[in-house]
Amino acid sequence: MELLVIGFDGADYQLIQELAEEDKLPNIQKLMDSGTYGELESTQIPITPSAWTSFMTGKNPGKHGIFDFTKVTSKGLEVVSFDDVEDDTIFDILSEDYTIGTLNIPATYPPRELNGFMVSGMMSPSIDKATDSEDVKEILEEEDYLIEVPGTYNGSNEEKLLDQCYETLETREKTALRLMDEKDMDVFMPVFTVGDRISHWFWKYRDPKHPEFEEGDYRREVEKIYMKIDKSIGKLIEKAGKDTNIVLMSDHGFTGLYKGLNLNKLLMEKNILNIKKHPVSQLRYLAFKAGVTMENVYKVVRTLGLEEFVKSAADNPENDRMRKILSLPFLSFSDIDFDRSQAYSALHFGPIFTLEDGCEEDLIELLRGLEHESENIVENIEKGEEIYSGKYAEDAPDIVYQTEGMHYQAHRYFEFGSNKIFSEPFNTESGHHRLEGIYIASGPDFNNKGRKDASIIDIAPTILSMMGEKIPGDMDGETLDISDGKVEYDETVISDF
Repeated sequence: MELLVIGFDGADYQLIQELAEEDKLPNIQKLMDSGTYGELESTQIPITPSAWTSFMTGKNPGKHGIFDFTKVTSKGLEVVSFDDVEDDTIFDILSEDYTIGTLNIPATYPPRELNGFMVSGMMSPSIDKATDSEDVKEILEEEDYLIEVPGTYNGSNEEKLLDQCYETLETREKTALRLMDEKDMDVFMPVFTVGDRISHWFWKYRDPKHPEFEEGDYRREVEKIYMKIDKSIGKLIEKAGKDTNIVLMSDHGFTGLYKGLNLNKLLMEKNILNIKKHPVSQLRYLAFKAGVTMENVYKVVRTLGLEEFVKSAADNPENDRMRKILSLPFLSFSDIDFDRSQAYSALHFGPIFTLEDGCEEDLIELLRGLEHESENIVENIEKGEEIYSGKYAEDAPDIVYQTEGMHYQAHRYFEFGSNKIFSEPFNTESGHHRLEGIYIASGPDFNNKGRKDASIIDIAPTILSMMGEKIPGDMDGETLDISDGKVEYDETVISDF
């Protein structure tokens, strides 16, 4: 095998550094000592589909068009899929000369045909649909492979969730090792996702500043899963052999989620966003004001133990009808009077989409003045035109920002989820994403050592250069100077923007 790319979804640079210094991640530490490593800055909205797609294409989201799990359309919000990505990925390019295998890269459903195989990741409906390779499908079934952790956190099922996470990790490791044994691959990329899941659910136990911090048995669970993943990484590296080049990377980092942020409530208060005068929309608006919101209904869902059903309906690209049925009683995008509105907020992290020219500066001032407990909480405000370029840039948010420490975050399920600007996190998450992920590159064809920070769009051109492939001329990423690979661009592939 020439190249093993290991995805560690949600691995936080600072936490990796802390645990490595405490000798708790021996395999990751060996990679760092023998190669180049650094912070890997995620996409400006550091959310899973956008970040992994930017890694695979080497492009900003304005070129590949994936900004979140959902996209804003004239009909409302629609769940994205891998079919929405028209561009070649690093795996499509490498397939011209190498045999490729991928296992559970997020946002790759439905899987693409490669010179090898692809097993798609989260949002895949089933093993049967996650790959087109019959022999790989047989291996997945024999190993009782789990695409995703079956459950979700309801506030009191910690032990059950931990068991499910460890089982998911075990099947991922066993399946990856077996594929390495039985499939002839030049390049293989498995992704471990349970670190992200446990960080979402258990961060409050490790963060003394978290509003829900609890001393107790679960304080080290995030640390423990990092250590378990490190052991799995060690087994993969050993199986690959000493002559294999290794890249370890994450799509984003992690931090504590202290409050939910609901900007559409603020925009409605300021008459920037207005609701249709249609009787049904006005009825939903009155219900919204009275507290008939997803925030409150979700509490009932958790009490009834239906949160896994709701999560499945929300995440599956094939369940669009079910999503619409579930959202019928609630205020939604279908109720916005776009002709009488200037802007709205949508997607994770609550970026703003404008409907009128010339309103950006007023919106930016509104954000700068947003306070929680007498403290300004919005920082690093940027206009979309400063971040995004490409044929999908017009679909991008017009204003992107970060909150203080990224502790206040909007959730894409709940653009009208609460009738309060600040709320409790709706789905019991206590941790969420921040920009600072990690990458490590080590092996015979990587010649630099020490720290060198990078962007997630830099990994694809760097790998292509190392593997002797031309870099498409429309890639935004820069080749990191960490190998002897020749930097050569394919000028027949150029951007129109």
